[in-house]
Amino acid sequence: MATNIGLSVRQHEREKIRLPIEFIVCDEHREQVRFSSSSSAGRPHVIKGMVTDISRGGLGFDSYLFLPRMCEGKVRIFDRATTVSQIEPVPPCQPILETQVKIKRVLLQGQDPSYQIGIAFLNPPDNIEELIQNVFSASDESLEQTSLQEGDIDA
Repeated sequence: MATNIGLSVRQHEREKIRLPIEFIVCDEHREQVRFSSSSSAGRPHVIKGMVTDISRGGLGFDSYLFLPRMCEGKVRIFDRATTVSQIEPVPPCQPILETQVKIKRVLLQGQDPSYQIGIAFLNPPDNIEELIQNVFSASDESLEQTSLQEGDIDA
């Protein structure tokens, strides 16, 4: 019989994947989370990155910009045909997955610096598994390479 010892554990198995992502800070956190105009953020409350893994409970992505734990927002995942530098707030770049999220973990990776950000889906839609399958269908890149690579994100 398992006992609860207070550890946080993943409820869903993550699958490796590599796709462009955009994180948009929610209105309630915009006063606390601002990016400098000289940063790589394309807009004041938006950062770009690369998804590294995904499950029906959340996903992980790499970014050159820091986001604090518990920050909420919206993520938009794009297909491989959309390079990160092409992501714009208006069409023709339509996301293959867009949902509300909360940041659960932030890990500094190396001296670049780059960050591995783990997020949980908030109130995922009933068809989340179908949406995740669409994400996998859009991914045509090898799943072996999951770290942030130079040129993946505007620096």
